[in-house]
Amino acid sequence: MELNPDSEEIWFGIVYFVLSAPQVPLTLLVIISVYRKNQEGSNLTYKLVNVINFTQFVQSTGHLLTAPILIWPALQKMPPVVLQAVGCAMIIFFEAELMTMALLAVCRILIFKKFLKNTKTSIWIKFIFLLGALFLLFAYITGVITGYWTFVLPVWTFNYNVHCAKYMAILFATMNLISFFITYTCYITIVFIIYVKKRKITSAPKRRDEIAIASQYTFITVYATITLAFWNLSNYRPDNASKSVRAIMNICWQVGIYINPILLLILNRLNF
Repeated sequence: MELNPDSEEIWFGIVYFVLSAPQVPLTLLVIISVYRKNQEGSNLTYKLVNVINFTQFVQSTGHLLTAPILIWPALQKMPPVVLQAVGCAMIIFFEAELMTMALLAVCRILIFKKFLKNTKTSIWIKFIFLLGALFLLFAYITGVITGYWTFVLPVWTFNYNVHCAKYMAILFATMNLISFFITYTCYITIVFIIYVKKRKITSAPKRRDEIAIASQYTFITVYATITLAFWNLSNYRPDNASKSVRAIMNICWQVGIYINPILLLILNRLNF
């Protein structure tokens, strides 16, 4: 296969590869570590954290597969359904990541207030998770069939030539805002409760664990909010934004995947 005659796109592909190649084994390693820890005793937090880890594993794999598409343009001639299957998996699992982070935030505050046991996955959590999974499956199948999410050099973005793309973009943006709001509100509430009732919470390790989890996912949410805002601005009309700007936004997406596993290991040390 011949290399891309556009040297800029080759460099984008190389950067995508360099960033995403270590992510795949890193996220996989964290998934295995959390899974083994959960085997010591059923833990709702571990389960939800591992769902987030898995969504990032899929995203990083998608970014890794995107790199050669930029370097060797012949790969862009693959059947559209194949490309759309890869691209849609990335956006759908990104949405799944934000939704699971919001669910984790709600569960943490309920666990903290002793309305929910961390050792048991209640039926309503399973129900919410099932509804979310079914919706995302529908969105994925729709994307693969219609191509509302496609590859526009050098990034994946909404294809506004497809009728439903505008509505899916609005739907995803609304879901993101709701997820961000829930996550922010829950973790800020937890920190506030810890501060107000510090004397009543006698266990220092418990306070540290709650603050670590709150700090980790609040930081991730802030980063995702800022990145998503700029990403939407640069990709709403791809023709009006330079390839470099859109590539930088995609790189920010990739960098964001590193934050969760690194903070998970540094702040929490798998001690939920």
